[in-house]
Amino acid sequence: MINLSKRERTLLIITGVMIFFALYYSYFLSPILKNISDSRANIAIYENELGNLKLTQKLNEKQKKELEVIRDGFEDAAKALPKMERSPEIAYNLKVLGDEKAIIINSLSFGEPSEYKIESNDSNNKADTKDSISEGGGSDSNKTGADAKNQEEKLYVVAVNLSVSGDYINIMDFISSVENDKRIAEITDVNMSRGQNGKLSAKININYYYVDTKDKGELKYDFNNRSYGKQNPFE
Repeated sequence: MINLSKRERTLLIITGVMIFFALYYSYFLSPILKNISDSRANIAIYENELGNLKLTQKLNEKQKKELEVIRDGFEDAAKALPKMERSPEIAYNLKVLGDEKAIIINSLSFGEPSEYKIESNDSNNKADTKDSISEGGGSDSNKTGADAKNQEEKLYVVAVNLSVSGDYINIMDFISSVENDKRIAEITDVNMSRGQNGKLSAKININYYYVDTKDKGELKYDFNNRSYGKQNPFE
């Protein structure tokens, strides 16, 4: 057995401890520290991605709200001037408005749809003709395109004749509701007379407008459920 001095034993112990810590750091502590560093880096990446996702979500929600506003505006415009006559919808809406204003609809009839034409001034037509001749052939192509579009979309009007009864205020409120309804309606004539039981009778003529196009789409009604059409609309 080798006899070591106290100093040599101390140095040997210190060397052994250093070797132990070196091995501990290399094989145990260093991998743990590396994993911690990698985890922190991954957390930073995920936090960045999460922030981007939240920002994208906010943008999508904003775009969704904007899209809903545009869609609602389009639906209102389509209801104001539909692509078809939609007579059942007219009758249904009048019944709803009548119920809201405590009006009794005694009769309702539809006229034949007719194309709505605006009569132009002959002098303006002559002036336009002279201008088109002086400008040359370029105006002919523009006119052809406009004529083709007009042939695809034509404005039609359908007359509705109503016979209602109720109080004067209620009848006037009903007329105002028809004029302010989502669908464009024009009250052309109102005749009132004294009816029975102190009520007034009124005959109301209304013009409804629609566009006749080739692309009419599928005919659907929001109110058309299984019970629609079975109840008496004049009760």
